[in-house]
Amino acid sequence: MLGNVATVLQQLAQALTTGTLVTAVATIAIAVVGFLWAMGYMGFRLAAGVVLGIAIVGSASTIASSLVSG
Repeated sequence: MLGNVATVLQQLAQALTTGTLVTAVATIAIAVVGFLWAMGYMGFRLAAGVVLGIAIVGSASTIASSLVSG
């Protein structure tokens, strides 16, 4: 039973970190943040936080595998 749960979670994690929809959303988010920051409607800290968050989510599978394997 747990094998099925692990497979579903692995597929979900792979879809969330490498899927084309996620890449498109991240690209749009960076473009919007860059535009808002350039126009003065967003502070640098918030803009950097959004970009850093996208980077962490995008590399989550690599980080998790390195933590688990040791």
